[in-house]
Amino acid sequence: MTRTRLPDMLTCMSLTVAPGAAALIFDIDGTLANTMEIHFRAWNEALAPEGIEISSRYFYTDLGGIANRRIVEILNQRYGTAMDADRIAEKKNNAFLRHLKDVKAIEPVANLARAMHGKLPLSLGTGEISSIARQVISAIGLADYFSVLVAADDVEQHKPHPETFLTCARQMGVQPEVCQVFEDSKNGIEAARQAGMMVTDVREYV
Repeated sequence: MTRTRLPDMLTCMSLTVAPGAAALIFDIDGTLANTMEIHFRAWNEALAPEGIEISSRYFYTDLGGIANRRIVEILNQRYGTAMDADRIAEKKNNAFLRHLKDVKAIEPVANLARAMHGKLPLSLGTGEISSIARQVISAIGLADYFSVLVAADDVEQHKPHPETFLTCARQMGVQPEVCQVFEDSKNGIEAARQAGMMVTDVREYV
């Protein structure tokens, strides 16, 4: 089971807050919102003119949670290309926004955020740029539930580096070890572990 536990963490098979958690951090894509399939389609739309098609297995396993510009750099290394990261990232973002109407909340996770609003500090830690992240959160009706958003354009180092989540903790005014992170990607889970935080893999519950 992919999760870091405190000794007294609840182990029932429902999405819960760990005893001792003083603040909650939520990833967005694939955690609060069903955007991963939309991101996958958008990437392949952006990459098609470059003669590149990425598989769903590669996307979900290796690229989840990674910032767009970094994904282009990874793809350049993988395929021996020299695509401009800013240009391809912009094309991908435009393709994603064309499908924004298809975005829905992942209710087991969204319900937990709604239930804990006003009870614990809540923040968002995402590999997406802030302008896109805000549109996604608005699309699923959760824009008013989070006091902090830390996006790709707010940090120097992205998931699986812990900077995103450590910045969330700092802006909420809490210590990393009392933060519980809700994530769906390998890179995000690793980032939370590196930050010294409790982490719940939401794929076990949704």
